[in-house]
Amino acid sequence: MKKLTVLFLIFAAAICSLEGCASMRMTSAEKAAKAEKIASQVRDSLSSWSFTIEADRMYPGRGAARSISSGYQVTVRDYDFNSHLPYFGEAWRVPYDGGHGLTFKSKIIDRSMTQVSPDSYEIKIALRDSEDDYLYTITVFDNGNANILVNCRNRESIRFSGNIKLPYD
Repeated sequence: MKKLTVLFLIFAAAICSLEGCASMRMTSAEKAAKAEKIASQVRDSLSSWSFTIEADRMYPGRGAARSISSGYQVTVRDYDFNSHLPYFGEAWRVPYDGGHGLTFKSKIIDRSMTQVSPDSYEIKIALRDSEDDYLYTITVFDNGNANILVNCRNRESIRFSGNIKLPYD
C-alpha cells in the first residue's frame, strides 16, 4: 500500500509538471508577434541613431574567443560615440602606458547604414581621437543579435558579439 501511494504521488507530480510546461509554451502566432515587436524596436533604435550594443564575447585576431563580463558596450547617440570594450591583440604605435585601448568617447566623423539582407543592417562608423583612427563595422540583426568589428590604424583588428539593448524591455 505504501509503494502504491508513493507511486501515485510521483505520477501526480509528473502530470502537474507537464501541465505547467505546456501552459508556458508560446503558440507560433505569439512567437511571430514577439519577433516582429523585437524587429520593430531594433529598426526604430537604428533609424534614430540612438542605440547601445552590449558585448558578451570577443574574438581577438590571434588566439581563442573569450567570454567577457557584463558592462562592456558601445553606445551611439546621434554623432556622439562611447566605446567601452576590452582589447586583446598586438599594438604597433601606442602610448608608453598602453593607452586607453577601446575605452573612449569621441565624435563620429562619418557614418553610414545599409540593409544587407531582409533581416540585417550594417553600420559603419569612422572615428578619430588623440590615440588612433577607428572604423567600427556593426552588424545588427532583427532578432537583436549584433557583431562589432573594430579596425584601428595602430592596433590589430578585433571582433565582438552581443545584443542590442532594446529600449522597451
